[in-house]
Amino acid sequence: MAFSMWLSEQCARVEMTQADLMRAVNADPGPAEVSRQAVSRWFTGAAVPSASSLLSICDALSISTGGRAAALRLVAEHSKQGAA
Repeated sequence: MAFSMWLSEQCARVEMTQADLMRAVNADPGPAEVSRQAVSRWFTGAAVPSASSLLSICDALSISTGGRAAALRLVAEHSKQGAA
């Protein structure tokens, strides 16, 4: 499964839009501010979030520890494919 598909499914599960997710990630004081375009790229599979943004995403979506590990694997796979 691609990270973009995982993200779409998780947002649908909690009825969160891309705009809602952007606001939630930006409300977290940890990562730098995330743009609407960056969130759109996550959903289309053109990019993946940074580690700090991913943790904010998981917090916003109430993702369990196991779910966080799965998300990290998907991001790592995407990064590996981009390097190949």
